[in-house]
Amino acid sequence: MGQVQATINGRLYKLDCADGQEQRLGELANFVGDKVEQLAKEFGQVGDIRLLMMAALVTADELFDLREELKTRQDSEIVREASSAAEVKAAS
Repeated sequence: MGQVQATINGRLYKLDCADGQEQRLGELANFVGDKVEQLAKEFGQVGDIRLLMMAALVTADELFDLREELKTRQDSEIVREASSAAEVKAAS
Protein backbone atom coordinates (compact mmCIF):
# COMPACT_ATOMS: atom_id res chain seq x y z
CA MET A 1 0.00 0.00 0.00
CA GLY A 2 1.34 3.41 -0.97
CA GLN A 3 1.29 6.43 1.27
CA VAL A 4 1.51 10.16 0.67
CA GLN A 5 2.00 12.96 3.14
CA ALA A 6 0.15 16.14 2.29
CA THR A 7 0.05 19.46 4.07
CA ILE A 8 -3.24 21.30 3.74
CA ASN A 9 -3.88 24.52 5.64
CA GLY A 10 -0.82 23.88 7.76
CA ARG A 11 -1.89 20.40 8.83
CA LEU A 12 -0.09 17.23 7.84
CA TYR A 13 -2.24 14.41 6.52
CA LYS A 14 -1.04 10.87 5.85
CA LEU A 15 -3.01 9.43 2.96
CA ASP A 16 -3.04 5.80 1.88
CA CYS A 17 -3.40 4.79 -1.75
CA ALA A 18 -2.82 1.87 -4.07
CA ASP A 19 0.78 1.17 -4.98
CA GLY A 20 1.80 3.26 -7.98
CA GLN A 21 -0.79 5.97 -7.28
CA GLU A 22 1.42 8.04 -4.99
CA GLN A 23 2.29 10.71 -7.56
CA ARG A 24 -1.34 11.16 -8.64
CA LEU A 25 -2.55 11.40 -5.05
CA GLY A 26 0.20 13.90 -4.29
CA GLU A 27 -0.87 16.04 -7.25
CA LEU A 28 -4.50 15.90 -6.14
CA ALA A 29 -3.57 16.82 -2.57
CA ASN A 30 -1.52 19.75 -3.86
CA PHE A 31 -4.47 20.89 -5.96
CA VAL A 32 -6.79 20.80 -2.94
CA GLY A 33 -4.14 22.48 -0.80
CA ASP A 34 -3.81 25.29 -3.32
CA LYS A 35 -7.60 25.79 -3.37
CA VAL A 36 -7.72 25.89 0.42
CA GLU A 37 -4.82 28.36 0.50
CA GLN A 38 -6.58 30.66 -2.00
CA LEU A 39 -9.78 30.54 0.03
CA ALA A 40 -7.94 31.15 3.31
CA LYS A 41 -6.34 34.26 1.78
CA GLU A 42 -9.75 35.48 0.63
CA PHE A 43 -11.86 34.60 3.69
CA GLY A 44 -9.29 34.15 6.46
CA GLN A 45 -8.85 31.15 8.71
CA VAL A 46 -12.50 30.18 9.08
CA GLY A 47 -11.70 26.61 10.13
CA ASP A 48 -10.34 23.55 8.37
CA ILE A 49 -13.71 21.94 7.78
CA ARG A 50 -15.25 25.08 6.32
CA LEU A 51 -12.22 25.73 4.08
CA LEU A 52 -12.21 22.13 2.84
CA MET A 53 -15.96 22.28 2.20
CA MET A 54 -15.55 25.55 0.29
CA ALA A 55 -12.68 24.05 -1.72
CA ALA A 56 -14.83 21.03 -2.55
CA LEU A 57 -17.72 23.26 -3.67
CA VAL A 58 -15.46 25.47 -5.82
CA THR A 59 -13.93 22.38 -7.40
CA ALA A 60 -17.35 20.81 -7.98
CA ASP A 61 -18.52 24.05 -9.60
CA GLU A 62 -15.52 23.98 -11.94
CA LEU A 63 -16.19 20.32 -12.73
CA PHE A 64 -19.85 21.01 -13.52
CA ASP A 65 -18.83 23.88 -15.82
CA LEU A 66 -16.36 21.62 -17.65
CA ARG A 67 -18.95 18.83 -17.96
CA GLU A 68 -21.46 21.27 -19.44
CA GLU A 69 -18.83 22.63 -21.84
CA LEU A 70 -17.94 19.09 -22.92
CA LYS A 71 -21.61 18.23 -23.46
CA THR A 72 -22.08 21.39 -25.52
CA ARG A 73 -19.06 20.55 -27.64
CA GLN A 74 -20.25 16.97 -28.12
CA ASP A 75 -23.71 18.19 -29.10
CA SER A 76 -22.15 20.64 -31.58
CA GLU A 77 -20.02 17.84 -33.03
CA ILE A 78 -23.08 15.63 -33.48
CA VAL A 79 -24.87 18.46 -35.30
CA ARG A 80 -21.83 19.05 -37.54
CA GLU A 81 -21.54 15.34 -38.35
CA ALA A 82 -25.24 15.10 -39.14
CA SER A 83 -25.02 18.18 -41.33
CA SER A 84 -22.00 16.79 -43.19
CA ALA A 85 -23.74 13.46 -43.69
CA ALA A 86 -26.82 15.26 -45.05
CA GLU A 87 -24.64 17.28 -47.45
CA VAL A 88 -22.91 14.13 -48.69
CA LYS A 89 -26.27 12.39 -49.16
CA ALA A 90 -27.69 15.41 -50.99
CA ALA A 91 -24.66 15.54 -53.29
CA SER A 92 -25.10 11.86 -54.24
